[in-house]
Amino acid sequence: MITSLALPVLLAVNPLQPAEALLGDLGKLVFLREQQGWKIDRYDVDSLLPDALLSMCRVPEEQRQQAAWELDRRLVASGGPLQSAYQKSGQVAGLESLLHLSRVQLLFDAARQRAASDCPIYIEANHRFAGEQIHPGRWSLGGEGGGVFGVVSSSDGWSFGGGGNGRLTINHVFRPRWSARLGLAVGGAALMSPTLSTEDMSVDLNLGIPIALRRHGTIWHTEVEVEPELVGVPFVTELRPALQVGIAAGFSYVRVRQALPTVGFRMTVTRVAAGQEQPSALALRAGVRVGFDWRLRR
Repeated sequence: MITSLALPVLLAVNPLQPAEALLGDLGKLVFLREQQGWKIDRYDVDSLLPDALLSMCRVPEEQRQQAAWELDRRLVASGGPLQSAYQKSGQVAGLESLLHLSRVQLLFDAARQRAASDCPIYIEANHRFAGEQIHPGRWSLGGEGGGVFGVVSSSDGWSFGGGGNGRLTINHVFRPRWSARLGLAVGGAALMSPTLSTEDMSVDLNLGIPIALRRHGTIWHTEVEVEPELVGVPFVTELRPALQVGIAAGFSYVRVRQALPTVGFRMTVTRVAAGQEQPSALALRAGVRVGFDWRLRR
């Protein structure tokens, strides 16, 4: 259902060109270093060069030149060069975007200069390069999990509690910035009534098939999800069908080997059907998730 609704949007998205993907990779590396605290240009750039070269080495020279032109255009559009803008304003405040782009240019120039001598023979340029740091891979294996807090309402009253859940998915990139995800999810939670009585405590387990569509940005990603589920405790309580709809947002870190680590926040609404002994219920849950996308194919 999600894929059919999003198909017109996907078809309207232009494929990400190698030059744009390269700038996205380098911009992400610089942004993450800035969050840690950018200190001295030369030393910060040197520390980022290994990851920057993993992207630069995979981009053909003509695409590198296009990236250089585009970077120059962005610098001018932001009021650059930095030295002239700083001399006019006399302060860094208000020049954050230009400062970031100037650091990206420093990293770009250093990586491009070193590429001719430092790129390994087994890393070849690819005209279909879509990003080393911003792209999860044409095919990838995703794993996510985390804690949740939830509130459940039914005709019997309402309850609240916490638990955890996780999922394992196979992911396929339809467009450079869009991926579809299908897999298996499991979770559970302990619930209690507002009276906090231990006699009213209950446990719910859920098993589902998540179907999700994720939009990838340079740092951030957003996601919508539909998940048919079975809710209950096998061999103890009846299993009831449920439908969960969720949204999520998060960000990714620097790739570690084939894994692209992610951290995010997720919120879901679940409608649980009535059973022979239990009424229908509506559950609202939210929590933090950590995970990864393990690249199977570029």
